[in-house]
Amino acid sequence: MQMPDSQLLIFGNPKGGTLLMQQDMRIGVELPLKVLVYSNAEGKTMIAWENPLALKDDYELGKTEVLETVAGGLDKLTSAAAN
Repeated sequence: MQMPDSQLLIFGNPKGGTLLMQQDMRIGVELPLKVLVYSNAEGKTMIAWENPLALKDDYELGKTEVLETVAGGLDKLTSAAAN
């Protein structure tokens, strides 16, 4: 089967992930975080990623500073790559 070029980037930080999993172990299925870079049908490079802040609603997290930090970092990274 054929498909357009793509690259899956995986981002993990044991310190941050552990803090999140101490609050709700189930968040481990979401970690490490991922960013997909791919070519669309027109050949344009696209970037897709799930905003980590969306995880706040799915899990019982009291402290979300880690998610806020990671979301800010991924936003900067993907914005810089898109330009």
